[in-house]
Amino acid sequence: MLIAVITGDIIASRKLEDQDKWLVPSAELVQVILHKPQITQEEVGKKLGIKQSGVSRRWNRANVHEILEVNRMFQKK
Repeated sequence: MLIAVITGDIIASRKLEDQDKWLVPSAELVQVILHKPQITQEEVGKKLGIKQSGVSRRWNRANVHEILEVNRMFQKK
């Protein structure tokens, strides 16, 4: 089963199994990153009140690199 994630004008479809890893903390991280894509993990940690290592774990769980890649693709259009 596929679901669509819509954020602004970004639409990305992913398998439901991949989305099972998304919890509120992952969504908070993605929200911060989509508002400021060039932000560092350390800056995100300060914003969310967690250590950089926690940001890194959330980053990997949320597949942020893929989200940023899709975002860049849509920004070019």
